[in-house]
Amino acid sequence: MADLLYEQLLRCTTGGSNKEYRLIILPDAASPGNTTLEAHSRPIGAGWVYQGMKKKGTLFQTMKEAEKIAKSKVAKGYRVMSTIDKSAEAAASAPPEPTSAKTRPAKPAPTPEPEKVHSGFQAQLLNAIDEEAALLLLYDDSWCMQEKHDGRHLSIRRDKHGLVGINKLGFIVPLDEKVAEAVELVFPKAKALDLLLDGELMGWGFAAYDLLQIGTADLRPMGYTQRVSLLGRFLNAAPTPCLRLTETWEWTDAKVAAYAEIKARKGEGVVFKKRNAPYTPGRPNSGGDMLKFKHTATATFLCLGSTGKRSVKLGLIGQPWEKPLVEMGSCTIPPNKEVPAENALIEIRYLYCFKGGKVYQPFFIGLRDDVLVQDCTTAQLKYKAGEADEDAA
Repeated sequence: MADLLYEQLLRCTTGGSNKEYRLIILPDAASPGNTTLEAHSRPIGAGWVYQGMKKKGTLFQTMKEAEKIAKSKVAKGYRVMSTIDKSAEAAASAPPEPTSAKTRPAKPAPTPEPEKVHSGFQAQLLNAIDEEAALLLLYDDSWCMQEKHDGRHLSIRRDKHGLVGINKLGFIVPLDEKVAEAVELVFPKAKALDLLLDGELMGWGFAAYDLLQIGTADLRPMGYTQRVSLLGRFLNAAPTPCLRLTETWEWTDAKVAAYAEIKARKGEGVVFKKRNAPYTPGRPNSGGDMLKFKHTATATFLCLGSTGKRSVKLGLIGQPWEKPLVEMGSCTIPPNKEVPAENALIEIRYLYCFKGGKVYQPFFIGLRDDVLVQDCTTAQLKYKAGEADEDAA
């Protein structure tokens, strides 16, 4: 395709799948200066099947739509295999639009975000349970328990290309320098080059809770308690304040005591993991070998713009999907943090929410770049038992 401006190839081979998906952007012959975004799919090795035009508009608009579609595919297990991007050349060679005294100069196009690179790794993600289910697991010794930290999920990988962080969507992200130094101290390259850790990024460093690969040994098929025991031996041999082991409670008495202590100090929650479960990428439709219960209520909201002060309006996608955005109140932004831009994804902790109402006592935690827009729905909310909110519209 001589006029091809952009092409991205994605492939999915997880869970028995054997398929490819392609996004292409072409000049719009019927509307000079505009472009069209098309999608094609196929079983690997077969002919492409046209999946329709996904967007028509300026090059910037179709590029943003392509990025959004690719993110949703990656979240479902696809990997980005190749990208051909001639958009910069096309933008540079495009003739300037005519102007006159009566017309204002066109606003410059927004600066595109830096290209995101997918790692090819997919983390194991957890389903949530209620407190009744959590209490039952305290007394089931086929499950162990860890504290759920108030941090950001992060995997750390080292291979011949270097040491990188990987967010929960699978994209490569910068790794904090102090964490990188701690990893190199505990796991020297001279002993084992390849390394894959799972854990949470905290203000003080990295809380490690799983070891998935060390050297040529892939540990993911092993049972969970075997993996975390091996991780503990490495961390105890070379202790560092920036890389710590998340404590694991294996038996009923220890789990009950730890659960009560975490709840009393208003910790975020706990995670239950089957003792003999292997590491399985992705999030199951329901249940699973790893489950979470949160004492505090948090959710990712869409920022619907500023209220005029250091406060922003909160929104969520309604259920079912056909419903428009639902306004969920507003949240004050602390003076030591920047006010989020409109359409940003923001993490909010809140006290409670009534059905049909707004979130009460929201507290701004920070921006999220590892959550998809389509996941910002009202289904995230934990509702308070009782009547609907009388102030709801």
